[in-house]
Amino acid sequence: RVWAAAAAGAGRALLSAPRGRGRSGMADGELLTASRLVARLNEHLSAAGGGGGEMEIRRCNRATGELDETAESERAQTLREADFQMRTGQLARLIAPLAPSEKLEWAVDRKDEANAFFGEGDVDKAISRYLDAMVGLDFGASESDSARARELVQMPILNNLAACYLRKGEPRKALELCNEALLLDPDGIKPRLRRAKA
Repeated sequence: RVWAAAAAGAGRALLSAPRGRGRSGMADGELLTASRLVARLNEHLSAAGGGGGEMEIRRCNRATGELDETAESERAQTLREADFQMRTGQLARLIAPLAPSEKLEWAVDRKDEANAFFGEGDVDKAISRYLDAMVGLDFGASESDSARARELVQMPILNNLAACYLRKGEPRKALELCNEALLLDPDGIKPRLRRAKA
C-alpha cells in the first residue's frame, strides 16, 4: 500500500496515492531537485532568448562569496549532493505527520520498491529508493518498536545497499555499509558475505 501524508484542515489524512504514477505513487518528477530546477531554468532562459548562457550550480566560499572553480566532475558531484539533500528534505516533510507505525509501513514500501528495481537491474533507482526508505525510519518509543524497525527496514537496507554498491563496482562503500550492519548484528550472515566480496 502506498501512502502520502497531507494536511487536511486541522487534522491530517492519509491519502492512497493514485496508481500508474510509479511504484511510490509519486512520480520522481514531482519532487523538486537541484538538477530539475537548473534544467527548467535553462529551458525558460532558452525559450526567452536568454543570450546563450546557462544556469549551473557551483560551490561558493561562504567567507569570501567567491565561486569555486572546479572541474566538471566535481560540479556534477555537487549537483548530486544538492539533489539528495532536496529530495530527502521533501520526503521528510511529507511523512513528518505520520505516526511511527505509518512511517514504518511507508519505509517498508520504499524498501520493497527498491528490491524490485534491484531485481530489474536498475541499481541507481534501487539505491535512491533504499535511501528514501531510510528517511522514513522511525524507531518508535519502545524497544520492541526499535527492534521491529531494525528488522524490517534498517538491516535489510544496509545489506541491500551493500549489494548495490558491489554491483556498481564500489567495494569501499559496500564495505562501510557491511561494517555498519555488523555493528547492529555482529552475527549477521549477509553482511559478512558481502564484506568478504568487497
